[in-house]
Amino acid sequence: MGAPPPAQGLITTIWITFNILLYTSDDFASKISLPLSKNYSFYTIPVYCILTYLPYWYSVLTIQNASKDRWDNANPKSTKHIDSVQRSVSSETFGRYERGKAAHNNGLENFPLLIVAVMTGNMAHLDVTMLNGMFGAFVLLRVAYTVAYIKISGVNASYLRSMMWMFSVSILMYITIRSAQVLAKASAL
Repeated sequence: MGAPPPAQGLITTIWITFNILLYTSDDFASKISLPLSKNYSFYTIPVYCILTYLPYWYSVLTIQNASKDRWDNANPKSTKHIDSVQRSVSSETFGRYERGKAAHNNGLENFPLLIVAVMTGNMAHLDVTMLNGMFGAFVLLRVAYTVAYIKISGVNASYLRSMMWMFSVSILMYITIRSAQVLAKASAL
């Protein structure tokens, strides 16, 4: 039996992630209504971690399904293996595979900035409602960015994807800079 279709795997992963976050709290009812006076910013880290790995899993499943399970899990980054897979699938499928891997790598590259923003935002005791809103917007932008990265293959439309990336990074930079200002002011007292 082969791997599940990529869409089914993504839906299952999102469902599991949602349930883990939902049931790990003692206060189940408050998770449903999500009162913004509670600080959810730390949840951004595991959500983003899963979001970063979704395009990688999508890439692997896409190639496995298209190449009749020719995926070499023992040495998946081997140039010889990748060349073999590229020859066995359509250029459109291989392009989605490459873009999925690139979206995954971009997520990893931005992970340190997210962690810094979450930590400094909380260290500076920035307004919780603002943090929740900013990190919520960040996650939504990254979801849109990830989907756009995988789906968009044209040059002109790719600029929209780049704008999503720029706005998501700007949110993290704003939180980090604002935190630095608050912490610097507090240390000067």
